[in-house]
Formats: sequence, structure tokens, C-alpha cells
Amino acid sequence: MKREPRSLNITFIKDGPKDITSYLASDYFKNVKNRATLDRKYGNNLQFLLETDSAITNRVITQNDGKNIQHTFFTASCDEEGIKIMLFMPCTPEKAESIRKGFTTMGGYEMYLTRGYGTPYDCLMPSCELGISVCKDAFVTQYNNPNYRVLGNGGYASLECRLVEGGVAGLFRVDWTAYVDKLPENGTVWEFEPIHWENGGWTWGGSESVHNRSSYGRLVFDNMSRENLAIIKHRLLSKAKAKYRAEFSEGRNGCLEFYLDPELGDPEFYHAEIAPLIKKYDAYAERIKADMSVDEIHEVFDNAYQFMMNVPFYVSELRAEYLQRKYTVGTDAAAKQPVK
Repeated sequence: MKREPRSLNITFIKDGPKDITSYLASDYFKNVKNRATLDRKYGNNLQFLLETDSAITNRVITQNDGKNIQHTFFTASCDEEGIKIMLFMPCTPEKAESIRKGFTTMGGYEMYLTRGYGTPYDCLMPSCELGISVCKDAFVTQYNNPNYRVLGNGGYASLECRLVEGGVAGLFRVDWTAYVDKLPENGTVWEFEPIHWENGGWTWGGSESVHNRSSYGRLVFDNMSRENLAIIKHRLLSKAKAKYRAEFSEGRNGCLEFYLDPELGDPEFYHAEIAPLIKKYDAYAERIKADMSVDEIHEVFDNAYQFMMNVPFYVSELRAEYLQRKYTVGTDAAAKQPVK
């Protein structure tokens, strides 16, 4: 049965809550208008899933105990660090105590997140144990490239679960450094579908099966003003500068040392193709500092960030084009033509 797609605002909060305690105490979390509930039952293929896919992916699924179900709900926001989604599973004090002692487990989470329509999705299945777990991609739909990073395999996502008054709180974090091609703007829509395998499986969007992308809900970015985007970009630029410097510094085993090595590298290629890029992007790197205007942050980010975060990818592309010209065109003059 086709259901109406669900949507929820994911609002930028300047200096927003950074941990479970501050998030639960925030006015944003307490406002019920900012909440979405996992109250659509998972599809009817659960038994088949348990007998096949579950054995591979280690899903932890609890069954309905016959009592009234209190559905898990969540709130979504973002700040300069990244995306933060607070999941809250209500439960009785008795069950909470049993979870604390290790005699009862809560159902695991299975979360699907995309950075917009027509883009690869990440399938994350973090541990359902108390504490912090790094989310691993249970199913990789795309490999790392200049425009995409696998969330789970790069350590970009984590889930922290803790017993609190009234239930189990889980703070799902995704770092902005995973998104190297572009950041969301005001009104940008990403797709999100959390499945909580508690009481047989409940969803937000209404997935009839796993990887059921047509059922994903919509996260709509809000309060992503030019000034707030600059806050995010400024933090990312400091990371990009460090990554860029590592590639072209001695003793870091980066592009500098590799291609200048007369035996393993190619000094001719380095001086012809890489050196001009270093001159260009060093100028941008020098402008990345603690004190930058909003306009300067946007200018440097838009012109330099993606290259600085993707030096090995771009150098590999340059290398392929350089060798193709050198060995297929067949003239020294052609080999000296710059790569476009």
C-alpha cells in the first residue's frame, strides 16, 4: 500500500547541543513539533529476513511482548560539526534495568540516509549496545570518489546509546567531512529511513522491505543561511588545509615524496603537472585562518575545498591523462601540453 511520504525539518542550530544530556534538555528536542515517530509497521517478510539476510548482517530483532507498544521517535538537527539525530525509545523502568544488567536487549537500528534524490544511499547498522559505536555500512552502494565518501567505512558516523529517564536515548552523529562535493542549503531535501527492530520492526517512512528506497522519508534543511553555512565551511576548511598540507609535506608519504622519488615516482610529471597546482592552492591555504570574513570563507571553500580534500583522486586523474598524452600521441611537444 502506497503511503504519503513523510517529511521533517532538520534545522541548523548555532552552538547547538553536543551530547545526549544537552540535547535532551534543549528546547528544540522538547518541542513535539520537531519530532517524528516510527509508527509504521515493517513489511510482512520479516520471517524470510530472519532466515536469510539477518544471519549475514547481524540484525538484532525483538518480538512484540503483547503489551502496548510505545513507539520510538526522533528529532533531527545540524550544527557546525554535522548532522545530529536524537532517537528515543520509551521503555518501562523494569526493562531499562534489565537492559542495564545485560539480560535484555533493545532492538537494533537500521538506518538509510541519502544526500538527495538520485544519489547513492548509505545503509548503517550500528551496535544496539549501550555506549558509543562507530556505524559501519552494512551494504555499500558506491565506492569512495571525489564526490562521495562511504559513511560507515570512513568513521564519519556514530551512534551513542544511553539509559535515561523514561527510556533509551540514542544520538546519531554524521560529520560534515563526509560530504566533499556540496553542502545542503535552505530547502535541500535528503532522504532518511530509520528502522527500529524493536517489537518486530517499526519504521518512519513505512518500508515494506529493507533497502525500500521508495518509502524513505524526507529531511528538509532549515535555517541554512549564508552566515550559518559559513560557520560549517570555516570548520571544514581547517580540516582541508591539514589534509592538503599532509600530501605536500616531507615525511608524510604523500604525493610530494612519492612523485619526487627518482626510482618509484616521476619527477618530470611532478614538476610539469603537480607543481603548478601547489602554487595555486598554496595561495588558498595561506588564506585559511581563524579570522575570516563570511565572503572570504565562501570564496575559498567554493574554489579550493574539494581539491584539498581529494588530492590523491585528482593527481591520479592528472597522471592518467599525462601518460596517455605522452605514450599515445607520441611526440615530446604533446607531452608538454598542460592537462586541462
